[in-house]
Amino acid sequence: MDPLLFIVRHDQSDMFDYLSDAFGRDEHIQVILDQRLAERRQAADPPARERRRARSRRRRGIDGELRRLGLAVVRGSHAPA
Repeated sequence: MDPLLFIVRHDQSDMFDYLSDAFGRDEHIQVILDQRLAERRQAADPPARERRRARSRRRRGIDGELRRLGLAVVRGSHAPA
């Protein structure tokens, strides 16, 4: 089974508690609380040269899920074993 990492937005403590209880004994699942206090800065203008990497796109996807859902799930090689 691929490992899973649940990242829970810092203001969703009830969801964090629920997921921690539900998956606390599963060695392939880790639940963490997002420790960032502020949103990541967004550039007003795109960079002159395209420098995006898959990692930064994935991070933006995770940030978006945290904002919209209060939760992001990372699967596979991106999650701890």
